[in-house]
Amino acid sequence: MIPALVLNPTSSDWVLDLCAAPGSKASQLLDMMLCADNDDTTHDNKNHDRIEGLLVANEPSFSRARILVHQLGRLPRTDRVIVTNVDARAFPQRLRFDKILCDVPCSCDGTVGKNGEILDKWSVRGGLEMQRLQVSILRKAANLVRTGGRIVYSTCSFNPEENERVIEAFLMENKDSFQLQNISTLLPETLRWLPVRLKG
Repeated sequence: MIPALVLNPTSSDWVLDLCAAPGSKASQLLDMMLCADNDDTTHDNKNHDRIEGLLVANEPSFSRARILVHQLGRLPRTDRVIVTNVDARAFPQRLRFDKILCDVPCSCDGTVGKNGEILDKWSVRGGLEMQRLQVSILRKAANLVRTGGRIVYSTCSFNPEENERVIEAFLMENKDSFQLQNISTLLPETLRWLPVRLKG
């Protein structure tokens, strides 16, 4: 998935996934850490010994955190994984991380292709309410990332209130500390597209 590819963890990085359940991106991050120093992705056990980093996968919902534990438990080197169960906005500030993924809760309007009911329930007000939560999670990430580190923000929504507006608000508050990076330098074949209504 693109967020994990953009985060691009190495085997020595301390990585935090602030909203990790059900665990597919956290699993991908650990997989990337295990394979970061390899020329292939064979998961040769001798290469697993090289990992010095740590993945902290956080999920505020206890029931979803249990699913996360099960999902990550199927991977090798779970000794390099910690699962936590706290509100992302209240994550303890004792540690600093090299890479942080903020795949935040959202209105999910980008998943309408597999769940058509979402459009019936979606509202601008709901998107704006999510925006406040999303900005506060991003603020927390800013307090947890090391100098020179990377934060990746992602949602499964299309609407700009939960994406561009969140980034704009964050950068307005942190313009001297953070800068936006164009992911086309990391993933040259990536295209940005927006849904366009052609008829009706």
